[in-house]
Amino acid sequence: MTTGSRQAGWSLGSAILQELALAHPEQVATAVLYATWARCDGFQRSVLAALRHPYVTRDMETALAAAGIAFSPQLLDHPDFEKMLEPMLPAFPQTEDQMQVTVEQRDANLAHDTRDRLGDIATPTLVIVGEQDLLTRPWQARAVADAIPGARFELLTGPGSSHGLHIERPEDLVGLMTGLLEEHTVLQTS
Repeated sequence: MTTGSRQAGWSLGSAILQELALAHPEQVATAVLYATWARCDGFQRSVLAALRHPYVTRDMETALAAAGIAFSPQLLDHPDFEKMLEPMLPAFPQTEDQMQVTVEQRDANLAHDTRDRLGDIATPTLVIVGEQDLLTRPWQARAVADAIPGARFELLTGPGSSHGLHIERPEDLVGLMTGLLEEHTVLQTS
């Protein structure tokens, strides 16, 4: 049994979780790194720079169009895609401050680099990525899993296996996460 809490991080959250597991391992009983990477490669740097730019120029129409890269071709081509996107619109930056924070988040994505330290993570770790993920390519997630001792790698394939698995394939994602939780008992401390 381990202490700490069960943690999951998606995209930038996975980068933050890597840092937490490295700096405070006692706080992380299990880690799910979903849509993760250790250091940007040239492809990812290009994609993130392109996604960052509309927020710098405050061009929300382009920012929303560019956000489509997080979804699968199947979802983007669905006749009801725009209607399906409507409930998510409030989650997109609306104010100047929110747009500036988004720029800073993109900068944090670009600066993230744990590649040479991942071997120090001793937490039971599951790395999940979709084969259609264009933001955090499967080879990047595989490299993270390979660098963390004992980490398990799961690649979801087929339609909907995008950066937004939690939107397109939530049952598959939850099933994988639940599997890790069932494998590792956590000692509760008060």
